[in-house]
Formats: sequence, structure tokens, C-alpha cells
Amino acid sequence: MARSPVAPLQGDWVGVDDPKAGLVITNTELGHRYEGVDDRSMIPLMPVTDCKSQSFAPDTTPIAAFITSGGDGERQCYTVLSVSEDVLELSVAGRGNTLRYRRPS
Repeated sequence: MARSPVAPLQGDWVGVDDPKAGLVITNTELGHRYEGVDDRSMIPLMPVTDCKSQSFAPDTTPIAAFITSGGDGERQCYTVLSVSEDVLELSVAGRGNTLRYRRPS
């Protein structure tokens, strides 16, 4: 069985630039946290080939980007700049800023 493209992102992440901020990624859902409190419920996460085309990425494709869709129907795309065992860097489409995360100690 092929490994899920989302597998390297799974788990808890803490903001490097703002340690009070965090993410949790479980299966195909993403949740935001601030000061250890969930900001909102888990939202769906869909791997895509890139933020411009937003084409679904098959399970065999290493993750390059993903889309989230909240309860209000608003979609946000994140480009995965880098991901390793301990570091995750995302670029938010349309904003151009880089979000840097690390695994909690």
C-alpha cells in the first residue's frame, strides 16, 4: 500500500516565530491551536499538486501543497516549502508569508 502524501505532516506542530501558535494534523484534518487551546474544530485537508491549479494529488505523489476548507466554505491553500521529522515550513497562498513549525519538545 502506498504511503499517504499527508503522512509526513501528521501530528502536533508548534510555531517557531510564535510558540503560542500551533497546528495538529490528523489523517486528513487540520486544527489550529493558540496557547494550547483549539481555535476551531478540525477542518478537512486535501493534498493538491500546487496552489495555482489545486488539482487533487494522488496518494503516490509527495505532498507539495494542501487545501483546507472551513465551515464557512472558504478555502485556503498552503504550499509545503519543507517538511522533515522535526520541521515544517508552509507558505500561505495569496499572502506570501512563511509559517514555520517544529515538533513540540
